[in-house]
Amino acid sequence: MHRLASEEGSVTNPPIYIKEAPQTPDFMPGVPIYNILLFGPRRSGKSTFLEAIKTYADSSYQINYGALDAFRRADLQVESVETDFPEYRLHLKKPNSQLEALRDEADITSFFNPTPGITVETIKGDSKLPKSVLRIFDTLGLDDTDSHDEANVAKILSRLSNVESIHLVLIFISRHTALTSELQSTLKTYRNIFSAMGSLLAFVHTKIDLRDQYLKDENLWSHIEQKKGILGATMGRDIPHYLIDCELDEIRPAYLYLRQLKIRQTLLLAKFNVPVPMHNLQVTKTPRMTEIDNLVIQKSKCRLAEIEKATSPANPNICNVDSKIIKTRYDIREHEEYIRNHNTDDVELIHEAYFEQAWHLFSKRDEARLKAKHLDDTIDDIRVELSGVEIKKESGGKGFNYWSVRLIRKHYMNGTFHAKLYTTRHKKYRQELCEWDIKLDGAKTILEGLHRERKLLDSADIGDDATQVQRQQLSADQSRYWNIITRASRLALHLNLFKAIVEAGVYEGRPVDCVQKVIDFYSVYRPMESEEAILRPDESQPEAP
Repeated sequence: MHRLASEEGSVTNPPIYIKEAPQTPDFMPGVPIYNILLFGPRRSGKSTFLEAIKTYADSSYQINYGALDAFRRADLQVESVETDFPEYRLHLKKPNSQLEALRDEADITSFFNPTPGITVETIKGDSKLPKSVLRIFDTLGLDDTDSHDEANVAKILSRLSNVESIHLVLIFISRHTALTSELQSTLKTYRNIFSAMGSLLAFVHTKIDLRDQYLKDENLWSHIEQKKGILGATMGRDIPHYLIDCELDEIRPAYLYLRQLKIRQTLLLAKFNVPVPMHNLQVTKTPRMTEIDNLVIQKSKCRLAEIEKATSPANPNICNVDSKIIKTRYDIREHEEYIRNHNTDDVELIHEAYFEQAWHLFSKRDEARLKAKHLDDTIDDIRVELSGVEIKKESGGKGFNYWSVRLIRKHYMNGTFHAKLYTTRHKKYRQELCEWDIKLDGAKTILEGLHRERKLLDSADIGDDATQVQRQQLSADQSRYWNIITRASRLALHLNLFKAIVEAGVYEGRPVDCVQKVIDFYSVYRPMESEEAILRPDESQPEAP
């Protein structure tokens, strides 16, 4: 049985902020929709960040403080925010003069404290970007899952049922959050589960006072750099980090301006990233699922051994060949499944580089060089987002297996440069694909030989009808357990299968108690069309029910 979540919902509130049920179809035809996942421990600032996004998109929005408390107690929340990614500007008014927008090269730090006789305001400017919808998934705190990661992931996947692609995954870490071994382990688990979305990751460090950021508080930066190192080791690579202070009661213009600037910079990652499609997403099993599946494999192999002992006394050779045919057919399915998932033109991230340098009065401009040398694969796509930066020289890039850029921050401006290098999946896994192609060809050859041997045995078979029925039943039993073994052996599952098996609750309870539940589930599970490689029909006899 293939169970799919199906919740009805409709848009109930007018723009700018639209509360929606997760299954609601696109409500604004033609308007780009960017799907953003928010992860993080409890009280790391996810829900506060969501409220801050609303004030960024609409400066007249009234903050819903009650919603913050509700979000902390609730399951995954889904909200949509309409925005054109506006740019905000600081406007300055001196005595007897009109309000004028400060130029980019203004030293914002000089406006942290009010200056007598000078008025400073933050005003929303005209955006040059088209109107878009941000669909934001605020997940349950990573420390609120009670070690039921499978159930939490299933809830997330159910909410993503009608989503075509994911564009950004933000992981929130509060300044006061301790990176305990438990939290690091949880981050690794979710990194592995959602490994297909690894190219979309960014860390957001919250509750970082903006004054400390821009005045370069040494204790703060030492603390942040230490966290970056731990998080980089935990996630297996360097990931961009964004520092923000979402103090919703803050009204001082310079602080508001910098907060809106940081929010815009973070949200634009959703437009910048190559989105990850959901239609064929592979979700990696949790450690608990793998532990239980290993027990499932052991029990299924024991059951197969018992079945082989019960071979027909009339002609055990036929039963032996039938057994080999069944195993080979499932081997072929798994070979084709791997090739189907990896021999695609989807792109995968192979390198990411990030540069940021703020301007302060009397600060020094240093030339920077970012590079990626001797990549294993040629670069097929490059995404670059830059602001306040002058490119001195760039080499390599698309079509090459190396890339480098020399750049420098422009005079009196804050500079940022972000680059992502991608290659197609079939290139990244070309060596593995060659090996699997060889395995597939070998298995096909073996199957053809077994079919020929089976036909020869058929011609000399003297078994009666009862013996034929017994063989078919034995073959059906063997097919059942080989199907279970091959699926339980997979490291990752199609998201539909992952959702269905977790929603069925077969991984709840002690591992030894879950084994039979998993076996029973796989015995009746029927995948949707195009969900996985199709099992080849058995040419030697009618397909067992």
